[in-house]
Amino acid sequence: MGAWILECIEDKLGRDQFGALKCRSTAHALISMTHLWSCALDKGDSVRVLFINYTKAFDHVDHTILLNKLISLDVPHCLVKWMFSFLNGCRQRVKINNTFSNWITLKGGMPQGTLLGPLTFIILLDDLNPPCAVHKFVDDTTITEILSAQQTPSVIDVNVHYLVNWSRSNKMLINYTKTKEMILGNAKSNPPPTLLTEGKKVNKSPVSNY
Repeated sequence: MGAWILECIEDKLGRDQFGALKCRSTAHALISMTHLWSCALDKGDSVRVLFINYTKAFDHVDHTILLNKLISLDVPHCLVKWMFSFLNGCRQRVKINNTFSNWITLKGGMPQGTLLGPLTFIILLDDLNPPCAVHKFVDDTTITEILSAQQTPSVIDVNVHYLVNWSRSNKMLINYTKTKEMILGNAKSNPPPTLLTEGKKVNKSPVSNY
């Protein structure tokens, strides 16, 4: 089923997704990002990067949102029904030593270990398109702002606002502990104000020191 769904939507998915797709990989994502950053630095510009991490990303996939996105991509109705059947009624329980919890029925989450897991997740993230450069590798998302040599004020807050609103509407939780900022270029000597997301300070990556 996963291969059939992919065949239906592959040409509709954004080129900024490098994970779980044929002929795309971490190497392609890294080459694309470093090329963008290097071109900016060669011109004397600076680069402000935000690495976004989601808390238990696959566990927070909302089934209704996912199915609606499949429909919006014109996936055949029979495949949407199959996906509903695949997700509907999934149950889980916890075992500690020889003691089991009660079974609970899941309303969200994506079973992992199958092609459908990462495939459906990249469908969920496909419309995450902030007004700046973005690179995605399944659930790992990186946004980049280029700061011109003329010290153009940073507007990354606009992109972060978009990101937070998208995450809320798609019921995804940003992991602020693992979300990091990186600054490259001359802006390091006069860094922009500390970036805040939902009132939480975003820590800078150690790479910002180079």
